[in-house]
Amino acid sequence: MHSVEKYLVYGIKIICGICFLGIIVSVSLQVLTRYVFEFPLTWTEESSRFFLIWMVFLGSIVTLAKDENIRLTLLSSRLSGQPLHVLFIFVYTAIIVFNVLFVLGSYRMAELNWELPALTIKGFFIGYLYIVSGIGTVFILLISTVRLVSSIRAVVRGEDFQSSSKNGE
Repeated sequence: MHSVEKYLVYGIKIICGICFLGIIVSVSLQVLTRYVFEFPLTWTEESSRFFLIWMVFLGSIVTLAKDENIRLTLLSSRLSGQPLHVLFIFVYTAIIVFNVLFVLGSYRMAELNWELPALTIKGFFIGYLYIVSGIGTVFILLISTVRLVSSIRAVVRGEDFQSSSKNGE
């Protein structure tokens, strides 16, 4: 991982940690106010859901960048060398196509819901939730494109799979 990528991943991990802390605080406040004070706060359920959505989309960037995403290894465990690079070309092409469609959909949903207010959190709009899906998807597109180009170069150069960084499936 390059130094810029390391700092980016580190920053995203910090934001994910803040989101996780937000979930813990929101849920704890909800339990405390509902069962101890018998006066539940209305915004805690919605805020914990928003924190979770942000954490998932930003966390997906970290898992892909660190190559720790869940994968099926049925084919990749049986292939090596050039065929493995070809498999990764197919995999990353599919990831890119899906994510292009996803980012377009996220943009459209953010646009449609930009001024739709959250039910219980004053000043927060539902469109903000769709922004993070677009941000996460753009970073996934960048990482996948770099890995696709790397696999294409390896195939063109005739490199064995071990001579380049291992990609995920």
